[in-house]
Amino acid sequence: MSGLTRTANTRAGVYCVTLVQAIDPSKTGAVATPNRNGDDTDSTRVAHVELEQSHPAGGPSDQGNCPSGTLQFRTSLVSPAATPKVADADEPFFFIVP
Repeated sequence: MSGLTRTANTRAGVYCVTLVQAIDPSKTGAVATPNRNGDDTDSTRVAHVELEQSHPAGGPSDQGNCPSGTLQFRTSLVSPAATPKVADADEPFFFIVP
């Protein structure tokens, strides 16, 4: 992996990614996709991942999940027949930062 210095799974479904200092997380984005070979997708639920927030260095985090200067990804399982339909879950994923 190049371009990142640290990852942390702070609670179910929340991943904090620290990029190298040369990349400002508030001025970039990311493309993420679940790792279908290792996720919990089956006939009743589908793994999902999204970039939830980019935190500028020194700025506040949205809900205190990830520290400033990081990218925050959220993974979940979507189950149309369940209640709740979306539940935070630790799911493997790939991502790139352009």
